[in-house]
Amino acid sequence: MAGRGDDRQLQLSLVDLQEFNSEAILRSFVCEYAEKHGFRAVITHSNDKAIHFACQHHRRSGRKNGSERQPLEQGCPFALAAYHSKSTRSWTLKTKNCVHNHPCGSAQNAAQKRVCADIAALHRAGNKPAFIQQKVVSNHPDMEHVVTRKFVYETLRNLRKRELRARRAAPPLEDSLLET
Repeated sequence: MAGRGDDRQLQLSLVDLQEFNSEAILRSFVCEYAEKHGFRAVITHSNDKAIHFACQHHRRSGRKNGSERQPLEQGCPFALAAYHSKSTRSWTLKTKNCVHNHPCGSAQNAAQKRVCADIAALHRAGNKPAFIQQKVVSNHPDMEHVVTRKFVYETLRNLRKRELRARRAAPPLEDSLLET
């Protein structure tokens, strides 16, 4: 990745004019490309002839208050478009704009994932949020500004939600045994 102009604008390697035999292969390629470069691709429009992809930060933020939290919508101009050719029965992927106006795949995200894993492990060990915060800050001094008590509580809440969703998605054991 190379910066261009402003430090916040990041340009990614071009994916111009690549052909795919099926829509499923195309979509999986775009998802893998986005994951590899540290962002999430979303479909902004699709039909039988074309699929338009953008960065998850593509919309403009409607926030006007002085919230500390960064909005997900940042007006990122990154865009890809795939066009279907009936004659060749293939999809052609073209780059519309390969510049992001926000950092992608930063080390901050990787560090934050490690911190969240540490918070989950300390919570499973039966520790209170105040102790968890102290321990995580001592283990990750570079993340001191991120790891607040509120961050610990939000991480634990998200962990509980994920665990609850996983329990609901799994079929009951008795039903699966009766079917066999």
